[in-house]
This record gives sequence, C-alpha cells and structure tokens, in this order.
Amino acid sequence: MNKLKLQFIFLFALLSKFGLSQHFEPGFMLGGSNYFGDLAPSPVLGESHFAIGGFARVNMSSSFAITFNLLTTSISGDDKNFEASKVRNLNFKTSLTEFSGVVEFNFFKYGVDVNDKRHTPYVFLGLSFTQFNPTANYVGQTIQLRNIRTEESQYSLFAVTIPMGIGYKWQFDKHFAFNWNIGFRRSYSDYLDDVSTVYPDSYENVQSKKGSMVAIATDPSGLETGLPLSEKGYQRGNADFTDWYIISTVSISYRFYKRLKCRRFY
Repeated sequence: MNKLKLQFIFLFALLSKFGLSQHFEPGFMLGGSNYFGDLAPSPVLGESHFAIGGFARVNMSSSFAITFNLLTTSISGDDKNFEASKVRNLNFKTSLTEFSGVVEFNFFKYGVDVNDKRHTPYVFLGLSFTQFNPTANYVGQTIQLRNIRTEESQYSLFAVTIPMGIGYKWQFDKHFAFNWNIGFRRSYSDYLDDVSTVYPDSYENVQSKKGSMVAIATDPSGLETGLPLSEKGYQRGNADFTDWYIISTVSISYRFYKRLKCRRFY
C-alpha cells in the first residue's frame, strides 16, 4: 500500500467518528493543475497536469462547511514558453502532495435542513501544507535540483500555502453530491521551481568546483546561445514574487446523516 493510500485512510479514520454524528461527506476528486512563478509569468496550457485526491467535508450549518483535502499532482514550467525569458533556458517539474483545511461559505442555504437548496455557489479559504521536490531535464538527464543548490540555498521541501477560490455544489441525490471548484494557492516558498534570487557564481567557476552537470543546471543558457550568460550576483529569479499554482477539480461525495429520534404524534 503506497504512502498516498495510507494518508487517505488516516484522514477518513480521523474524521469518521466525529463526522457520522454530523452531516459528513467523504469524496474523491479528479482535476488538473497549473503553475505561475519565475518560469511562467502566466499559466501555460501545455504545462497542465493531472490531479487526484480525496476529501472529508463536515457541514457545520446550511451556510458553512469545513473541508479537509488530500491530493497529489505535479507542476512544471519552462523558459522556452516565453520569448522574453527563452535565453535563460531554465526548466523544472515537481510532484506535489498537498494536505489542506478550508472553510467554505455557501451563498445559498444548502442541503442540511429540509427546506434548503440542493445547489449553491460557494467560496473557500484555508491553509495547506505542500510537499515538493523540483527536478530539471537537461541534455537528456533528470537532475534533483535541491541537492545541487543552484542558488546556494538549502530550502525546505515543505511549503505553507494559502488556498482560496470558488466552486459550485449540487446535491443531485439524497446522499450523493457533485462539486466543482477552482482554487489558487499562494505559496510561502519561492523554491517550488528552484528559482528565486541570483546566480551564485560564473558558469566557469561552478563548473570547476562542482562539475559540468551542476553548472548546466545552474545556468543552461549556454545550451542555446553557445555562451553562458551568468556571472556572480546576476539576476536569476525574482525573490519578490513567490510561486503560485492553480488546482481545479470535479468530485463526487457521499453524505451521511445522523439518525434522528422523532416524537410519536399518534
């Protein structure tokens, strides 16, 4: 059993005892992700990736719900997608595992009480913890970027992110509901893509100290121009602009109801 399956089991087991006495909805989701940051000033459709996950929602009232999500996906970026940065020639890809808790606000009174609506738009805001590990591909080799410290920074492979977004819920059956949402994740790490500040040294010095592959991963511009562009302290990324990613999913959930003891009127 892989790590992700174990995390799903733990998530549902943790909430099930509490949730079954409330209005509890476990579910599964499928969707896609994209990224914008130092290697993508705007999202690129061709850099979209598949996302899959599960969630547990507790409907606290007709207006508010708390949802815990666990999902896995990837994000990537490439300077070749943008004319202005093509000469820099950096690229990256990383898998992401995200655990988040969000508060949802329903615009319509939704689904908990007898007279509530069976559909509603909603907004959400929360907190998440994201695991990542950026890699790059140059001259046919995949390189673990954090290990070689391209900017001489020993950053963490865990990031705190803020998920925020909008969605739509539709309870099409007593127990089953459809959900769509799109959420932006504001990361408090600028190293999801391994690019943030400046070149630590010239290409020649990096090559002499750490070898050719490290030098290429630090500054691959020479693969395009024939002459590496970096010098110590030259701008490599923008530390004022942390990384963001987007996830959009569709999901199906199953709602449990607590058993009510009704007074006998006759």
